[in-house]
Amino acid sequence: MIKYIRPFIFTLIMLFILSPHFVQSQYVWQNPLPTGNFVRDIHAFDDSRAIAVGYPESIMKTTDGGNNWEYNELVGGLAVQLASVHFLNDTAGYTCGDF
Repeated sequence: MIKYIRPFIFTLIMLFILSPHFVQSQYVWQNPLPTGNFVRDIHAFDDSRAIAVGYPESIMKTTDGGNNWEYNELVGGLAVQLASVHFLNDTAGYTCGDF
């Protein structure tokens, strides 16, 4: 009887250990969109184009009214919390935040 229980327990343990790997391979970010990062401010150029900033280190851009977002992380390894964004025109703008 014991010789049947050990392989059964081993099989259960292996299924328990390996099952998260199979589940995670199907994981797709769903909500909140576009990211789980905290968005602090959005500057809208018009009905379809906007820039959003937040933390940790996130700058996001949309060109289709928010249906799709292009996500960019700041480079340099700084822990920046962007708080506000403002553009003077279509190409010149600034943002501020905390380091």
